[in-house]
Amino acid sequence: LVPNDTKFSEQWHLQSPEQYVGAANVAQAWSISQGSAAITIADIDTGITAHPDLVNRLVGGQASKAGYDFINDLPTANDKNARDTDPSDPGDWLTQADSQTSDFTDCEVGDSSWHGTHTAGIMAAQANNATGIAGVDWHAKLLIARVLGKCGGYTSDIADAMRWAAGMSVTNVPTNSTPAKVLNLSLGGTTETATCSNTYQSAINDVVNRGAVVVVAAGNETMDAKYSEPANCQNVITVAAVDQNANGSWFSNFGAKVDIAAPGESIISTNNAGVTAPTTDIFATGDGTSFATPIVSGT
Repeated sequence: LVPNDTKFSEQWHLQSPEQYVGAANVAQAWSISQGSAAITIADIDTGITAHPDLVNRLVGGQASKAGYDFINDLPTANDKNARDTDPSDPGDWLTQADSQTSDFTDCEVGDSSWHGTHTAGIMAAQANNATGIAGVDWHAKLLIARVLGKCGGYTSDIADAMRWAAGMSVTNVPTNSTPAKVLNLSLGGTTETATCSNTYQSAINDVVNRGAVVVVAAGNETMDAKYSEPANCQNVITVAAVDQNANGSWFSNFGAKVDIAAPGESIISTNNAGVTAPTTDIFATGDGTSFATPIVSGT
């Protein structure tokens, strides 16, 4: 089953292994199933822009009503408020001047990443609509939990977002009426010891016990994934990245904590042209276990 999306031929990761050894063979799988509207996937990331190839896939039907913003820290949030009902991504750019302040010491200077928009498109961009790309899943709804802003995010916010996404109660946050069956966490950080924190593990256990699946990135430090969190936690599917030839990507973490690998290089998806705040909706490619992870979540 081949969709008519204009950029589908650029989505090497969805093609057959006969064409690209490292591809996920998703087009063949679509002949059996294209997904189910009864499933909700939570994208726990930087939030989302109002990209036209995503809007019809969102819970709530528009970016500002697609979930919840869990960022408590005002400088990190970059949207002039703390937690709120709008998970739109205002941008996470960081200037040289920012890096000199106490809020962002040692943070990497750079343009806005639009990371959550990119991961969301890989999972569930509108398919077979004669424009743009096709998501792995054609029918599931996307629930957006914004947890990452300028210079990253806090484990406490991520843990709250996970529980909320799975339908559990979180203090001072409205109940989520569309609990997610799959939680995509294309995020992580390194640890000094090969131990998952209690905050992460407790949240993961809670949502898994409610029947959700947690899919996490192995990390991009070219090291053993046991030193990357939440990749080193129990009860998660940890995803490494491979290239078009099915070789491990040069940046990908590895080791016994990895459960599966998926394409993670030159992955085209929904994105934005804005250097700081969002401007023009575009499609762009990216590398990382962050972009291998949503292929597994969509599957």
